Amino acid sequence: MRLRFGDLTIRNLIISYTILYSIVPIVGRLTSNYLTTYFYMALVVFLVVLIIALDRPENLNEYFTFLLPVIVYSVFQLYTSRQDIVNWGYGVLLLLLPVILGYYFTQDKTRILASYRKLIVIAMIVTMITTIIGCIQNPNASRIMASLDSGAADASTYDMKNIGGYSFVYFAILLYPVLILAYKNKRIKLIPTLLIAALILATAVYSEYTTALLLFVATSLLFFMKRDLSVKGIVFVSVFAILFLLIFSNVIVSFLNWLGEIVGSEEIASRLSALSGGVEGLEASEDQRIALYRFSLNRFFENPLFGTIFNSNKSNGGHSFILDTLASFGIIGAALMFIMYRNIFTRFFLPFKDKPGYGYVVWTFIQTLILSLVNTGMWLDVLCLFAPIMFYWIYGIENALSKEDNKEESSGSESIEAEATAAN
Repeated sequence: MRLRFGDLTIRNLIISYTILYSIVPIVGRLTSNYLTTYFYMALVVFLVVLIIALDRPENLNEYFTFLLPVIVYSVFQLYTSRQDIVNWGYGVLLLLLPVILGYYFTQDKTRILASYRKLIVIAMIVTMITTIIGCIQNPNASRIMASLDSGAADASTYDMKNIGGYSFVYFAILLYPVLILAYKNKRIKLIPTLLIAALILATAVYSEYTTALLLFVATSLLFFMKRDLSVKGIVFVSVFAILFLLIFSNVIVSFLNWLGEIVGSEEIASRLSALSGGVEGLEASEDQRIALYRFSLNRFFENPLFGTIFNSNKSNGGHSFILDTLASFGIIGAALMFIMYRNIFTRFFLPFKDKPGYGYVVWTFIQTLILSLVNTGMWLDVLCLFAPIMFYWIYGIENALSKEDNKEESSGSESIEAEATAAN
């Protein structure tokens, strides 16, 4: 009999716990306070060993080949960050965990059953609600958490109130296209879709992340696209949007100013006001984002082959995962990024190319690249774990495979019974 994730096993419980740990702030805080970070570290190591070594030992080479670019990237990071080996190893495990889990699930789609989808959805909705309430009671809490040390008193207080920080807010935004795809494929009705979309919008507004709000607005346009949106459709919409920006720049400026006024956040209003001024406006803004991007690009152009990996001064802009990787590791870093993203797309997004609405799937990937260009993070939790699990549910692939597996088990049971009868 095939083991399913609906079964109550140690492996399933640990995977559920790691998913909650990555989404729900209070879970991480309670773990740190009462079980210590070393407990979670040991748990992650145990889970990785269970998955890679015990699940399908013959596929160990496949796992290693798939993970190799991420491991090499992590080794480069160790060299430049000057971390001690224990903290570095733990960081690598956390980086690899969603990739390993996602790869493990896609080895056999029957493993992706409703329990994980429901866990992700419930965890996201609950944390969005507590984040909105927490940010109303504690203005700027979500943004403050991005600059606080995890051991700070305020960070502990906000975690215990389950206020989502930088990572959680962008988890919600990056999964927004998945919600629209689910609605387009009639996996969720209109009213629940609009309510969840409203929660995502409120999370972006009250957490005061301007980029999150802009991505929400851009993705919301997909509501007006056809159900079977193709990749060509996404390209067409993108080209149209660029032309619209060039031709109707004054309209965009007015819209950004209007949006800044209605959101009721000084932080977002000032960012949108700077954005409405184009490059000059962003250069004059307080966060000097354009200057930081240029700094990383200049570091790359100064050392195009190896970046700053062999320099005594290894600094970069620190505001863009993609540009900072170019600055730190040069063309080698660019090659690593290309291989990592190609592997991720091939494994987790390409399997849906023949499904209706594949354009929404591709936009989920593209949107993540855009965020990694303008902000920090590679967002492997979304790319390799959360989004693929939802895609398999939306397209009903897991259900079909589960039914086939049930038939196999039923036929197997009948054969055993027939053999027993014949023997008697």
